[in-house]
Amino acid sequence: MGARSTLGVAMTTTALAPTVSINVRNPGPMGVGKVVQARGVMDTGANVSAVPMWAARRLGIALNKESKQPAFGASGTFEAYRVKINVEAKMGGRWVDVGTVEAPVPDTEPSRDPASRVPFLLGRIGFFDKYSACFDEAEKVAWLRRVGGSPVGAAAR
Repeated sequence: MGARSTLGVAMTTTALAPTVSINVRNPGPMGVGKVVQARGVMDTGANVSAVPMWAARRLGIALNKESKQPAFGASGTFEAYRVKINVEAKMGGRWVDVGTVEAPVPDTEPSRDPASRVPFLLGRIGFFDKYSACFDEAEKVAWLRRVGGSPVGAAAR
């Protein structure tokens, strides 16, 4: 990947997986002015992105029984609410609009306390379907390139 078409994302060194700073908003009328700033775990093995329960509540996202359906993850099958969120990610030293992402809110979170900081999960549908990724574990950097579009910024280290 050329430097003009990639973005460097610094990975945390203490995390078990690479993370990126994100801003998340509720695209509905209940979300006006509300934003959650967090770390998103970039998980190329996850089919979907996921929103922790504490964040959905803080954003005022309605968790309706009608939107609840079975979901499958590494820990097995669980019930989850389907919601939509708007995501921005800090890449290459600037905020990039990832767009609206449909994601489950697992109804299995052991703690409803925001201090537990169950992370956002950035998976293939909603995140990696928009970016090609290369992870350099030795340098603690992930290189992302927007799929099928113009370059989104210069690489950063």
